[in-house]
Amino acid sequence: MTRQRSPDALVAASLLAADLAAVVDRERDEIRGFMLRDIRFMFLLFRNWLEHDVREPGHDIDLTQIRRTMDELVARRRVVVMPRRRSRGRLPRQRYALTLAGVLAIADSLVEWTPARTFEEGLFVILFCTAYRSALLRRAEQAGAPVGKAHLARTLEPRRIAATMRRALLRQRADLEQRISEGEQLLEAALAAREAGASDADIVREIETLSPYQMQHVRPLGEMLLSLPPALRRFEISDGIAARRDLIFQPLLEHTIAQLDVLTHVEERI
Repeated sequence: MTRQRSPDALVAASLLAADLAAVVDRERDEIRGFMLRDIRFMFLLFRNWLEHDVREPGHDIDLTQIRRTMDELVARRRVVVMPRRRSRGRLPRQRYALTLAGVLAIADSLVEWTPARTFEEGLFVILFCTAYRSALLRRAEQAGAPVGKAHLARTLEPRRIAATMRRALLRQRADLEQRISEGEQLLEAALAAREAGASDADIVREIETLSPYQMQHVRPLGEMLLSLPPALRRFEISDGIAARRDLIFQPLLEHTIAQLDVLTHVEERI
């Protein structure tokens, strides 16, 4: 069975926010639902909060994309289409409302961590849950669903989201620290072997024994290095190791540590 694609964090938040504005804390006869353009507005607003309109000024979401997402959610009974009544011979714009199952599923997709989710998006999810958690709990109350309310209370707990982000960052930090440590060992071994008069092939075999790289399952390190022209191969088993450490792994490690520090400050405020 093919797993249904979940909406990304900003789309999921936009759907929940549009639904809250149209449904929560309203009497039944007041509930008219939300329109596609309401979702688009919330999406653009949330992008603005994340500075996406500065970094990606040409990116937008059009109503066709939103309509396609809504059609999928309607087919999965996550969204209901509100009835329309003609006024002066014209049909008003179509409006929608999330079902309780839709609220729960979209809330789940909002907080679901994936490796593709950026740190900024993670912070946004924490913000959204902190700001709208109580309204979403009232949304479940309004639907007469205590089990759904309990599920949302667990799902939308900001500290759980922060803890998930911290675990991912700690894994990344550990991986970068290992890369740096192993790189220093390889560089030391390669330089010592070169000084002792070892050939390129001997040096490659030694460093492959010390620490196969993370792409070993795709193409073995020795095979890759020995396929290079001699000058490039010598660079890769000496200065190239230092360059990767100094220009990629160490800066990324410092960036990851800084993100962990930021996350600590965020956790103190939620």
